[in-house]
Amino acid sequence: MTNYDYIVIGAGSAGCVVANRLTEDSDTTVLLLEAGNPDTKSEIHIPAQCLSLLGSEVDWAYFSQSEPYLNNRKIFCPRGKVLGGSSSINIMIYLRGNAHDYDHWQSLGNPGWSYLDVLPYFKKSEHFSRGASEFHGVDGELSVTDLIAPAVVSQHFVDAAVELGYDHNPDPNGMQQSGAGLYQLTIKDGKRHSAAAAFLLPVFQRPNLTVTTGALVTRLLFEGTRTIGVEYLQKDMLHQVRVNSEVILSAGAFDSPKLLMLSGIGDAEHLQTLGIPVVADLPGVGQNLQDHPVVSVAHEATQDLDTASSSSVAEAGLFLQTPGNLDAAPDLQFLFGPVVLAPPGYAHSGLGFTSFVCLTHPQNIGRLCGIRLALVKWALTQWQWSILSCGYMGLRDCELLMLPSCPRSPREIRTHPPS
Repeated sequence: MTNYDYIVIGAGSAGCVVANRLTEDSDTTVLLLEAGNPDTKSEIHIPAQCLSLLGSEVDWAYFSQSEPYLNNRKIFCPRGKVLGGSSSINIMIYLRGNAHDYDHWQSLGNPGWSYLDVLPYFKKSEHFSRGASEFHGVDGELSVTDLIAPAVVSQHFVDAAVELGYDHNPDPNGMQQSGAGLYQLTIKDGKRHSAAAAFLLPVFQRPNLTVTTGALVTRLLFEGTRTIGVEYLQKDMLHQVRVNSEVILSAGAFDSPKLLMLSGIGDAEHLQTLGIPVVADLPGVGQNLQDHPVVSVAHEATQDLDTASSSSVAEAGLFLQTPGNLDAAPDLQFLFGPVVLAPPGYAHSGLGFTSFVCLTHPQNIGRLCGIRLALVKWALTQWQWSILSCGYMGLRDCELLMLPSCPRSPREIRTHPPS
């Protein structure tokens, strides 16, 4: 059985960075396992083609179970299945989160997670097109740029928001997050700069780094409660590898808890109903699933908006606090872009723009658990893993999205005439 010092599961936004940093020490061997394939699909690298990636072979294309607050609809939950993970299929907006949230995490008993503690790591990883500052770095691997050729209509969105009384904010990753402005994107030379392109490709030839794609990890291996390696499936064959130091699980919000439960770490009673031997009874695994619901409104245009290949779904945005939340992080985010995001089957010219409103701090939570299937393959009992409920759109979330007392609604911004 092959040995490595570290095994990293998932070559997404976290896994690519971890593999890069660990292999800076030439004496440290790292195996990076990715269930998806290399990022050779041409649409990955063209920013304006990002929507075509959703539901494709580079997307796990998960769906929630029937959501009780949404008329029992099942909600599409895309996740990257390719080198770079979701950073290879997302809309490339660069946002770090709000300083209040990091400080709150530290106040809950997590030292080292305040915004001042994590800011140096953001700056270390970043190559910011405007240059170095208190909040930005230029010596990092990840290219963060302003839009190369924003659509005129996106600038109109920002201008309208400012004229309606919102602050103009040219840098939502700077001094404050609230306000309206054009987004910063992870793009380099007009192409998507995913975590794979930024952190993995430049070090691919390091002799102490092994990258294995098409490798679906099926379980962690244990001696007692100590992790000693992993088992993965590749081309219908099972492989086992051992680890000398640590296994690093970076498979994302859905697949990390899924793999823990498949490995016997989770709620013991639930695992026993699936016939999974319990290694550690941790009832919190798979619980407290939080996702940000987004509501979109599309508008058809009467003329071409001249979108560039370096454009994204969302070019402009606005963060704001609703009344009663003025001393905390913004709880609403608006996004705006020169694309028509219309329901399937809706006939339109293809010319237009879409505005989105997103809850940044949803009040409802969901969970992940498994359903056993009577199927045996590769000498393994298989399970179907379902997001039983994302908890979308409970009463408080609906109240926020309806904006009954917001000073300005997204419709006012969309319809406000330019000066």
